[in-house]
Amino acid sequence: CCFCFGGGGGGGGGGGGSVDMGHAVNVESVAGLDKFGQYIAKKNQEHGSWRQKLEFVRNLFYEQNAASEAGFEMKNPSTDNLACIAIYLHFLGTNQIECFEDGRHYRPNHHSNLASDIDKALDGVPLAPSNAYVIRKIRPLLPSYSSAYTASVPLTRIRDIAHRSDIPKDMKDDIKHNLQNKLHRCAGPEDLVTAERIWNKAEHGDYSGAFKEQMRIFMVELKEFFNAAGLEDRLHELKGRSLPSAGSASLIDAFLEKKWHGMTGDKLEALLHVRRECNSFLDSAPHGEDKQRVRLTDVALEQYAFVLLAEAAKYFEDSGPSALDTTFALKATAAALENAKMSMSVDAKEAEALEAEALSMEGKPLDLLRLKAWVDRCTRLCTNFS
Repeated sequence: CCFCFGGGGGGGGGGGGSVDMGHAVNVESVAGLDKFGQYIAKKNQEHGSWRQKLEFVRNLFYEQNAASEAGFEMKNPSTDNLACIAIYLHFLGTNQIECFEDGRHYRPNHHSNLASDIDKALDGVPLAPSNAYVIRKIRPLLPSYSSAYTASVPLTRIRDIAHRSDIPKDMKDDIKHNLQNKLHRCAGPEDLVTAERIWNKAEHGDYSGAFKEQMRIFMVELKEFFNAAGLEDRLHELKGRSLPSAGSASLIDAFLEKKWHGMTGDKLEALLHVRRECNSFLDSAPHGEDKQRVRLTDVALEQYAFVLLAEAAKYFEDSGPSALDTTFALKATAAALENAKMSMSVDAKEAEALEAEALSMEGKPLDLLRLKAWVDRCTRLCTNFS
């Protein structure tokens, strides 16, 4: 699914790190799009602010008139339509679609409530390998709906910072007019760009330590709101909240220690321990902020697993066939299979069978025919996903 949108004004959508101020996508015609793509393009042009754009996506899942106009199945949307939503939210998140103020006053809690509604609707979509991957791509593109942000007046720290007496007038005015007021009347990820600019100026300028500390804390809060936190920040937050379970703190500590000092295989093993805890929690947790926290941490762990598997692949390529560490290759492949299974991106039964086969071959004399048959099955599993 590929489509383009016109826009104007300021910023974009949420999630996944610092906002990239990219070039706005703009075309004159949407004639080449299917019915759903044309609907998304039309609504995007009719609604300027980030809140409005999130709202029309939310309405697809809750309002029959909107769904009918778009050709969208509310309870069981097609994978193509979900992919279009993921692409659209990604464009918002990277400022490929610009947002601008709509002249109205809505605090950030409205954005958080919309995100909660969308996430809850996604929980109700019947999952299959064909759509689970796409749904996992949508979730990190939504803002946080932590209780800190669904409160009637969220992100108040920046208001207190703007009224500090230990900062000069130019800094105070910059914070008040370009960040505080904008964030509280019409929030958008462009505000994260503004905040990062101000924080960079504060961090490297001649300002009081107390002011810098409050700005540092606010940046953490703002990144959490936009779901732009990194993997380690997410893990530390889970640990502080005894999530995904009371006993998971030691697993998180072990993973973080291996992340910095372990070998690739050890990192993968420690990562899988944490992901198993996350998935066990997600299987039964009710909709809410804790579920969002754990789920997005699990997504971040999945992304880091990809990095580790790329490291393993590079090691095998550099080693060459004659020096291949078969045991490590089997363990790495088993880890890849379990990661894909937990992400529901592949046929779970086949992944489990292949993982068990890999483990059963470890430490035994190499049986090339058996290994060849196993590799062929792994290849078919991957090909079916792609």
